[in-house]
Formats: sequence, C-alpha cells, structure tokens
Amino acid sequence: MEDLKKITILYIDDDEDQSRLMQIKLASKGYHIDCAYSCEEARRKFFSTTYPAILIDYTLPDGDGIQLLKEFAKKNTHEAYIFLTGNSDEKIAIEALSNGASNYLVKEMSGKYFELLPIMIQQAIEKKNLFIKNEQLIALISQEVGHALHDIVNLITDLFQNTHEKNQSAVLLRIIESSKHLLERIKEIK
Repeated sequence: MEDLKKITILYIDDDEDQSRLMQIKLASKGYHIDCAYSCEEARRKFFSTTYPAILIDYTLPDGDGIQLLKEFAKKNTHEAYIFLTGNSDEKIAIEALSNGASNYLVKEMSGKYFELLPIMIQQAIEKKNLFIKNEQLIALISQEVGHALHDIVNLITDLFQNTHEKNQSAVLLRIIESSKHLLERIKEIK
C-alpha cells in the first residue's frame, strides 16, 4: 500500500464549507486535499497535476460532475474517480459508474460517508494500481511472445532453406526450445 501521507487527492465541489470539512476529515486519515470549486478550475488542476484519485461532486456552478468525469476518463489516465452527490438518485449513480467512476457515495447529512470515503479511496487507488501493473505485464508478455514467434518463424524459414540434414536437426531443436519458452510465458498469463 502507498504511504498515505504522500497522497494528494483532487476534490471537486462548489461548496467551499464542504470542501474545508473534506480537507479536515481526510487530513486526519493522512490525505492532502487539493480543492477545485468549478469545472474550469478542476480542468486546470487535472491537466497540470497528477492525482491518484479524484473526488467529483455532481452539482457544479459551470457544469455537472458527470460531464467532467466523462471528459477526464476520455484522457485514459490512471486516476481513480469517486463520484459524490448530495442525493441518492440511482440514475446518477449508474451514469457515474458507467462513465469511469470507481465508486459512488451519497453525502448524507449525518456525515457517516466520511468513515467510508478513506476506505473507498484506498481501494480505488489499489484497483487502479493493479490495473496499471496488469497492463504493463500484458505488454511485457506480448513483447516476449512476439519475439519468440519471430524466432520460430525465422527458424522454420532456415529449416526449409537448409537442406543439410545436420542443420535441420539443430534448427528443429531450436524451434522446440523456442516453442517451450513461448508456452511457459502463455501459462504465466493464465
């Protein structure tokens, strides 16, 4: 798990009092909260700073959080998005989750969501980190498989171009070795 003391999260909400409360509550859990009070300010911060997690409120003065979420998610960056709203509209929740939010949380008046939010943030960041590692592993294995297949094609080509029986045996052994290596890498993917 990452050191929470170093994690800065972008919180997008037009309610300055709510934002200050969020800063206080999450600071006690080791998070630093960078606030944006409009879509325009959120865009400036999003495109100039990397955040592992972004908390987005639905109602904003110059747009709505869903549109902002769609815009950010299209950039295919590796932030974890948690959508927050003051009402429990299921349609908004479904739309947020369908457009890239890791989770959805209602900011109820009792403030109990502050207990859940640090857990959600941690899980969302861990999930995104696993996704990134998975992408990297797939790229590495794909590269290795591609090299192995290239070697096998070259060896088969050599086999058919060389008519000497002695060379054919050596080439066949190299094909078998490359094929075994390729199968091992494929098993690792599973």
